Amino acid sequence: MDGKTDQRLLDQMGHLRSHPRSRCDHCDEDGQSSLNGELQAKVALPQRGVSQRLALGYEQWLHPSRHGSDHDSRWHDRRRETQEDQVTLTVLGAGSFGTSLAVHLARLGHDVRLWGRHADHVQASAKAGFNTRYLSEIAFPANLSCEADLERSLTGSEIVISAIPTQGVRAFWQDAVRYLPEDALLVNAAKGISTDSLETIDEMLRSILPRPEASRLVHLSGPSFALELASGKPTLLVAASRHLQAAETIRSAFNGNNLKVYCSDDVIGVELGGALKNVIAIAVGIADGMNTGMNARAGLITRGLHEINRLATRYGANPLTLAGLAGMGDLVLTCTGHLSRNRSLGYAIGEGRSAEEAIASLNGQVAEGFYTAKAVRQLAQRDDVAMPICEAVARILADEIGPSEGLTELMERDTRFERS
Repeated sequence: MDGKTDQRLLDQMGHLRSHPRSRCDHCDEDGQSSLNGELQAKVALPQRGVSQRLALGYEQWLHPSRHGSDHDSRWHDRRRETQEDQVTLTVLGAGSFGTSLAVHLARLGHDVRLWGRHADHVQASAKAGFNTRYLSEIAFPANLSCEADLERSLTGSEIVISAIPTQGVRAFWQDAVRYLPEDALLVNAAKGISTDSLETIDEMLRSILPRPEASRLVHLSGPSFALELASGKPTLLVAASRHLQAAETIRSAFNGNNLKVYCSDDVIGVELGGALKNVIAIAVGIADGMNTGMNARAGLITRGLHEINRLATRYGANPLTLAGLAGMGDLVLTCTGHLSRNRSLGYAIGEGRSAEEAIASLNGQVAEGFYTAKAVRQLAQRDDVAMPICEAVARILADEIGPSEGLTELMERDTRFERS
């Protein structure tokens, strides 16, 4: 990447700052922050090597000659070069994705604490040096510690990553908010919609967090299997926030080694893209389990993206967001990858197993789409948005119809102008 390309990226970020959705309660009419100096300082954590990356160009920065040919060499060099920019982070949720983020951030040299709900699991993982339930093949770096006490895990943290499953977010944070450091940035890494209130995670957290923290909330999304991220395979994500400086801080803190993070001000698009794709992945899994063929898979993914666009844009999302990492990128990965829990759930149902049997086959891991399907069905009915694929998935999961009946109903629907 040459200097002109880097400048174009900076220009594009300038356009994002002026977008209406990037404004918040603390921004003026030009989208610039009006926070006082003290609060500005809380937001502006060190920008990790930005000037050096821009000077070199990203391809040169990531070239193997700078870091050695194996992952361990790259991680070691990266820690040494950015030692002065290390921050203290806490990852809440010791499942697969929370663990993968914790491992990645520790490899970058940050001081990382991993908290889990079950004390016995956390203590066993600390003793073993790896997560004893999930990603057990991935060793913990030396600077990743496991902490079973929530208050201790959060004390002094500058960045807090919430990897709590969607349906437990409200209850968890209504209690945990008292321990959240006043100046910490909170990053949500879950993807879903509440089945109780039909709220997005952003809506739930903003109703709980104090006003300054709520305005700086960041959502992390994009195509990412936990095992691949933790194994050092290239991964691209997007950080969305109404406060663009907060998103930039997370981008800077998370970027490095095998992970690249982009910024967005479209919180609605990023959240709904990440949540709804899980429902479409279940549909694709059901079709694959029924052996309907590759044509059907491609059709479901394409029309599924159309449904995601239809609902998300109704609530103000930018269609371009849904053509990016949090939309099309995440959708394709979740619908086609063998590591996808949502696709696996659908595949088991397509083969003839009940929804309960399919969930049990996940061995305790959460397929967010199982819950999101119910919420999306209710949203679509409430707001009169046609979402036939999501509707069929919700009915199958509720045992109202079988997979074959759902497929027949979809195939018998009248067609119309494709973009309608």
